[in-house]
Amino acid sequence: MKKLAYVLSAAVLCGVVSGCQNTVNTAENAEKSMRVNYIASKNVSTDSFIRDRIAIEGINKANAPGGLLMIQATLRSTRTGFWSETWSSMTGANPYKIEYKIDWLDENGMYVDTPASIWKEIEFIPGETKRIQAVSPNARCRDFVINLKEYGK
Repeated sequence: MKKLAYVLSAAVLCGVVSGCQNTVNTAENAEKSMRVNYIASKNVSTDSFIRDRIAIEGINKANAPGGLLMIQATLRSTRTGFWSETWSSMTGANPYKIEYKIDWLDENGMYVDTPASIWKEIEFIPGETKRIQAVSPNARCRDFVINLKEYGK
């Protein structure tokens, strides 16, 4: 009987904790009319926390006026489901915060130091999709690297 009380208490606690979790559901046009220039990306992950929580859905690039390069990365929080949401609530990881920085490279692959090359904060709730955008600082920039890390690390 005592064991049953513990099991029921644990089940109620999990239900209360996960019931307080905020998540995002989305709907969008399945028949896209836009022309997106997605690029192939190479992902190198050295941080298992971000790798298991944030997915890079795609990276889009376009030419802005004046020969500047414009990019947009679509990031999605993969922290959904009962156990992930319960764990996020218990550890205080909701919303989940990361930082990102975009490094620009010139036509020779050399790093271009700019005042905009700083870490910026972004928050995700489970299931949320966000887009980060940037425009190259000058027309010499031909490529980029997007850096992601856990907030405050």
